[in-house]
Amino acid sequence: MSQEYQKQIFNNTLEIQDDSELKSLKFMENFDIRELKLSFCNNIIPKLNSKTIKQLDIICCKVLNVEQLDLVNLEVLQLFEDEKHVSTQQTQITQLVQSIVEKYSNLKELCLEGFKGIEISPLSQKIKLTKLTLVDCNLKNIDALKLLINLKELLLVYNKEIDITPLQFLNQLTSINLACCALINVNVLKSLVNLKQLFLQGNSLIDITSLQYLKTLSILDLRQCQLQNIDTLKPLISLVDLYISANQIVYLQPLGALKKLTRLHCDQNKIIDFQIIEKLPNFKYFKQLIYGNQQLPTKLDIIQANILRNINAPITHLRTIYLMIRIFKTRISVQKHKAAECLHQSGQNQITFTTQIASLFQKLNAIGDQ
Repeated sequence: MSQEYQKQIFNNTLEIQDDSELKSLKFMENFDIRELKLSFCNNIIPKLNSKTIKQLDIICCKVLNVEQLDLVNLEVLQLFEDEKHVSTQQTQITQLVQSIVEKYSNLKELCLEGFKGIEISPLSQKIKLTKLTLVDCNLKNIDALKLLINLKELLLVYNKEIDITPLQFLNQLTSINLACCALINVNVLKSLVNLKQLFLQGNSLIDITSLQYLKTLSILDLRQCQLQNIDTLKPLISLVDLYISANQIVYLQPLGALKKLTRLHCDQNKIIDFQIIEKLPNFKYFKQLIYGNQQLPTKLDIIQANILRNINAPITHLRTIYLMIRIFKTRISVQKHKAAECLHQSGQNQITFTTQIASLFQKLNAIGDQ
């Protein structure tokens, strides 16, 4: 047994990256494995001590009959499909949620990514769920989620035809990610008075007035939302982290009321005056691209500001890669080839891009916390 496997097993985890590793693991059925990760496997996994496994991650595996695995105590299930490695038949995708619901009664966290055309209505029976992730699944109707009364975290990223109206009934939610869902307003969210984290980047929002009611928000992400005015944010006095990069914002004055604000990302805007930042008592982290004669507050050095100087690469390409990495942070081994393809297609200087992408990967953990 390799030192790597010894280390994994010592930590009650096991990661298998292809079929060749499967063959050497048949003797592990008696080990106390609590977290199992499978990547790019075409065969059934060897028999393991199924009673101990609490978390199962399956990434691009051709055999996706998870209902055949007798994991009676499974609490976390994460399934990732990738368009470059499509391995699941459409009939399997349609029946996938039903199989999961019937098989795993103790499930608390479920992540399904890249399963286009999936039928989620059976999820209405999984009232124990506390975290649900449905990324890039071509979702439209999400009425089934209304009955998930214990749900705290919800991620519905990259579902561009989704109707988010049912979310108004989930007032127990504390975190929602609706990035890149082609939304133009989020009025239905104003009833979610317990919401602490809201991620809306990549939506063309023409109306954010409803956000003023979400006074418990501590993290708000409004990057790439075509915003011009942020007056609506004045009442959000609990905000600690604010991300408003890549908009059309000129004035930051409304932020003067946010006394708890600690982190601000506001690059790629039209801001001409940053002096209001000096008046924020808890402010520590700042991200802003320097353009032309923009003047920054002198005190920014004192508050450990993170200033990004102008870079050579087109912002559109970097932003695409950045968002891609952020959303799919749990399957980096799958996503690296996408970044490389994006670099190749950009037609820009490969070395310059590679350096910048390396920097992005180094910051991955911090990105994942947002």
